[in-house]
Amino acid sequence: MNSVFNLEKKHISSFGNNEIKFLTSLKTKSSFRKKNSLFYVEGEKYFFKAIKSGFKIEKIYTTLDELNKISFDKKFKSIDLSTVITIKNKILESILFRPKSSKIIALFKQKNLTLKSFDLKKNEIILILDSIEKPGNIGGIFRTADATKIDYIIISNPKTDIYNPNIIKSSEGAIFNLKITESNDDEIFRFLKKNKIKLYCTSLSNETKLFTKVSFLKSFAIAFGSEDKGLSQKWLKKSNENIIIPMFGQSDSLNVSVTSSIIIYEALKQRKIF
Repeated sequence: MNSVFNLEKKHISSFGNNEIKFLTSLKTKSSFRKKNSLFYVEGEKYFFKAIKSGFKIEKIYTTLDELNKISFDKKFKSIDLSTVITIKNKILESILFRPKSSKIIALFKQKNLTLKSFDLKKNEIILILDSIEKPGNIGGIFRTADATKIDYIIISNPKTDIYNPNIIKSSEGAIFNLKITESNDDEIFRFLKKNKIKLYCTSLSNETKLFTKVSFLKSFAIAFGSEDKGLSQKWLKKSNENIIIPMFGQSDSLNVSVTSSIIIYEALKQRKIF
């Protein structure tokens, strides 16, 4: 058995315990996550993905039965479990999104990147998500970004914080592999201008160019707007080129996650990545 398990551990057996209230708030409240600069991860799959990407563990919660399994699991040998706290099975299950998933919850420190921390090199692809709200859409974009090795993602005027547990799940943990920051539109415009990065905006207006007719060979940023309103006129006026994906059926638009995937792969095709 790993020697760390010989340490005296705290055990929670009451629903009214302050640790349980703290966990529940981290899981459900974006303001609480931001205030504490922590985020909540549930299950071994995302636990190990966060660790692999260099996130620092603050605390680990599990049941006594699960702890006994972990102590003999080779995957955990390199993990410092000195901060482990055990919770009565019924209480832990009441917290979990998926009670039948592996009974482990971990708290990690957030990585708070800024635009200044972006190490720009050559021919970057930057995704800008403006006022996108649905965790499923954001998570889907993150999965595509990870699969295609997108350089950077900027969240403009965020409506949902990126460490929302539903985003972690819908991104399949891809969020941990990405360089993401939050900012406002004016700061983003200054950043793009200073670094001579072209801005393309997705739009359904008439003054657009077909997405296959613009060049994605040099550094560029592509902005996607909210699910219901798209990008504002402020964005469209700042754009070097407004682009569109043609629609041939009765639907007038695509899901924003699908739209981003189509454009990203067109850029990779132009760059002869595949």
